[in-house]
Amino acid sequence: MEELLNFSSAYLPPLIVAVLAFIILIFGVIGFFFDARTIYEAARAWRVSKLEFNSSLQHLKSVEYFIAHVTHIGGNFSMLHSYFVYSNEDGGFYFNPPKEFVSIGFNRGGDLMIVSPSSLASKAGFKVESVTSSSGGQSHIQDDRSFCHVGLDSLKNEYQVKFVRFEGIQ
Repeated sequence: MEELLNFSSAYLPPLIVAVLAFIILIFGVIGFFFDARTIYEAARAWRVSKLEFNSSLQHLKSVEYFIAHVTHIGGNFSMLHSYFVYSNEDGGFYFNPPKEFVSIGFNRGGDLMIVSPSSLASKAGFKVESVTSSSGGQSHIQDDRSFCHVGLDSLKNEYQVKFVRFEGIQ
């Protein structure tokens, strides 16, 4: 009996370590597969958004104009806005994500919104052509047509800004 205790006492700490390592390994494998699903879903969503962006980029190369429909809520000093970018050419389509095609900013006074083509759209030769307001707001287009200022006069302001590809800029 004493020999058995002497024999097992020498191997008891490595045995406990091996059992604990096996338990940790099992939990690690289970955790990996649950995390792998999350990683797979995130990678799939990224791939879908990348394909959608590439499709929008191909449409940008083929159109002569696109329109940004901008809705601003809250009046002066509010930066709450929503917008989408689309084109009516060839049956119509949306550019996704819109922030890659149109940039929106605000002045420090909080009474103007600045709408301009993004750097991607600028490189493709697009500039502001016209601004229409369904809420009767004021707008001003810069002389070089690189951006426009739109007024935030009421609680809900809606604008449609048309961007056109100018000749000589490719």
